[in-house]
Amino acid sequence: MTLEHIKHRPARTGARMAPIAAAVMVAVTALGGCMPTSTVQNADDPAEWPTQDELLSFYSPKAIRVLPHTKVRSFDGDLLPDGIEVSLETLDGSGDSMKSFGMFQFELYEFRSAAGNRRGERLHYWKQPILSEADQREFWEHVTNTYQFHLSWEGRPLQPGRRYVLEASYRAPDQRRLTDSFEFEFRVDRREILEALSGSQN
Repeated sequence: MTLEHIKHRPARTGARMAPIAAAVMVAVTALGGCMPTSTVQNADDPAEWPTQDELLSFYSPKAIRVLPHTKVRSFDGDLLPDGIEVSLETLDGSGDSMKSFGMFQFELYEFRSAAGNRRGERLHYWKQPILSEADQREFWEHVTNTYQFHLSWEGRPLQPGRRYVLEASYRAPDQRRLTDSFEFEFRVDRREILEALSGSQN
């Protein structure tokens, strides 16, 4: 299953990441080559500059976090929920929000009341690559400095009054994988839902 209103994009190889790393190198050079705890003795000597691999590591997230205002909602303007709006941060080593390139994946599970693993049956799976400036414009929220994803549960709606576990993961260009999980209860106003259903049948 893909995210709502997202067309399938073909997989892209690691070579696709080379322009990204080059752009990062240009940005760092424009800033005078500043890097935390720098040991550069001669900033005019390119041999002293960070390598492409070092830049990719430094400008890749160290953690992801699904934010508490992630919620079940309707994506078509009515009162009938048809998906999950996920707000997600990718964080650098200082804990600050940052833009990232890579693959985001989401898995939705039934909540299981047991010690340790709370994941029951897997209900839904979504994935979304962010590999271009166009992807950044589509999913990045400038006001909150977070990513926002609309996960539609086409064909298998959730049951109100139950708890669920959303597992989010991010795979970086260097294949590092970061994860976070978010537990929530699907609550709806049954009266409003019944009125909405009655209105749609008229």
